[in-house]
Amino acid sequence: MKKNSIVLLSFCLIISGCANIVAPSGGEGIKTIPVVVNCSVKDGEINYAPKDIKIEFNSYMNRSVVIENLQIAPTIKYSFKWKAKTLNITLTEELKPNTTYSVSLSGKYVDHYGNIAESPFYSCFSTGDIIDSCKIEGIVYTANTTNYYVFCYIHRENIDYLNDKPDYKMLVGANGTFVIPALKDDKYIVLGVKDVDKDGMITNAKDTIAVPQFITKITDCSTKYVELIPNDVINPPPPIETPADTTELDTLEIDTTELIDTNIYLHISGKVIDTNFTNNRYLIFTQKEKKLTKQAKINEDNTFLCDSVLAGEYEIMYFIDANDNGIFDKGTLVPFELCEPFKKIPQPLKLNNRWSIDNYIIEINEPFNDTP
Repeated sequence: MKKNSIVLLSFCLIISGCANIVAPSGGEGIKTIPVVVNCSVKDGEINYAPKDIKIEFNSYMNRSVVIENLQIAPTIKYSFKWKAKTLNITLTEELKPNTTYSVSLSGKYVDHYGNIAESPFYSCFSTGDIIDSCKIEGIVYTANTTNYYVFCYIHRENIDYLNDKPDYKMLVGANGTFVIPALKDDKYIVLGVKDVDKDGMITNAKDTIAVPQFITKITDCSTKYVELIPNDVINPPPPIETPADTTELDTLEIDTTELIDTNIYLHISGKVIDTNFTNNRYLIFTQKEKKLTKQAKINEDNTFLCDSVLAGEYEIMYFIDANDNGIFDKGTLVPFELCEPFKKIPQPLKLNNRWSIDNYIIEINEPFNDTP
């Protein structure tokens, strides 16, 4: 009996010795939010040119998701290996002299148990004696941020967007926001890119692009804000001219039953307060529930009328029609043309059933903060 027990025990030890080592299926970390507990690159370190970077987490991580969310900028080639909770990164090309680099993880990374990080991580170091502390922050207006990055190019003449790698590449957060840290005073072109094949390059036939309104100019270590709209967003139809005299319309006999059911006679009118001295200004009203989009021209006296709208909640966007063609042009990559200047109005507008809105005030408080 003892002999059989010894044989059975030996067999179990052999089997367990051959098993793959995986993260524990329970216990530690199940309800723990993943965070970086240590990084070999200390934030703000100068005159530093590491060959390797180690990032240690508080939990066993979903390794493939971590790598998808890892960014080193300016862009540089690297290889990596995992050891338990630690990611070991080996830089496989030389770092540029007198350059600030950032190592970052977007807030999308998760651990082995499916817990999502609450905030992004980044650490900066410089190969010279100065840390560049400028930043570009912003948002890409898209409902689905899967595979969305921002590609940032230091401005120069004749950038080949289909063949030149971006100088900086950062993953867009789940809510569309992004941060490009550790920049120096310079001019930059920031694109939103849905990188379908994840090759770090723009494929014109596959990738969705968001072209900026302006070339972003950073001075005095400032922070700039960039808003981007992808080119697959559908433009509204050109605005319908509103009759100057609506007295006759008001005296028509209208079937109130039909009015309640269809809401076709609702309108939104009011005034825009801004400092843009141009006549080519428009508002776009978008109701997502019924995919309704209407456009209204802002008159010289800053008044507007958006007629024939349905009840519902509307997002509002203001834009300047730079080429005076009556529609919102989102720009092109080849040939490169900037998106027309626009602002998203932060608060949506609720239009209740049977109730039009008059005297609605829209304020454009922030000026367009860059110049072409």
